[in-house]
Amino acid sequence: MTRELPLTTRALAAVGIALATGVVGYLTLVAPKAHEVAQLESQLHLGAGPAVTAPAVAIGETERQLWRELEARLRARFVEPSDQLRALDEVGRLASDAGLSLTSVAIQNPQVLRPLTTPGSLAVNPGSIRLTARHRYAELVDFLEAVRHGRTYVVLESLDVRRVDDHLESEIRLISLQWK
Repeated sequence: MTRELPLTTRALAAVGIALATGVVGYLTLVAPKAHEVAQLESQLHLGAGPAVTAPAVAIGETERQLWRELEARLRARFVEPSDQLRALDEVGRLASDAGLSLTSVAIQNPQVLRPLTTPGSLAVNPGSIRLTARHRYAELVDFLEAVRHGRTYVVLESLDVRRVDDHLESEIRLISLQWK
């Protein structure tokens, strides 16, 4: 007992439309992209030759001498632990030049090493440079900018500013750095 399914014109039309939509969709969407992918793959294979490297540049004695001079100038800006008085002197001079009225300048706790993360070739010197000064706001800003561009590398550890009468008074702590 087999049954035959009646094929109506509507069923045949629906199958025909589905088949035609699939063919048109393939021809308009999939086939052009497949062709584009094939072109890109062939271009990729053409460009996948050996990697091209830049030729090595020879460094002459002139460049080496310039590098040594630059490194010497850079190292001169760092302070050895035994030479922190030089940093103290420069910071005091910068403060006076900026217009701060210094009431005290000292190296505080020279036996204490501050925890500060530095790159491998730098280290923090023990102790900190402590300044107490009376000033106006603009003078403090000028001093901090001068320290940033000074001849000795120092880092601001803390800054405590308070108003006293008609002026400001600050306690400034700086840390000097050394090149290992």
